[in-house]
Amino acid sequence: IDLKAGVIKQDGKEIRLLAKEIRILKYFYQHANEIVSREQLLNDVWTKNTKETTRTLDVHISRLRQKLGEIGDAQQVIQTVRGIGYKFIEP
Repeated sequence: IDLKAGVIKQDGKEIRLLAKEIRILKYFYQHANEIVSREQLLNDVWTKNTKETTRTLDVHISRLRQKLGEIGDAQQVIQTVRGIGYKFIEP
């Protein structure tokens, strides 16, 4: 995962990340192996002016998992902690 270039590289293939996906992954790396609530992510990753919902966040996480699935088991990289949020296990 190359956050500076905004890509996931695997076997010579590059998968581009969207700006919000990069910000989410940076946040996850800063809080690796910690349980992070949906509210924390919304407050710290999105700008204060937006009224994003946890559903919006869930969609971004789903897309990230699809892209991370190219390099391994994405469900193990971004784990859902039911009723709380997510836990990121650095690949």
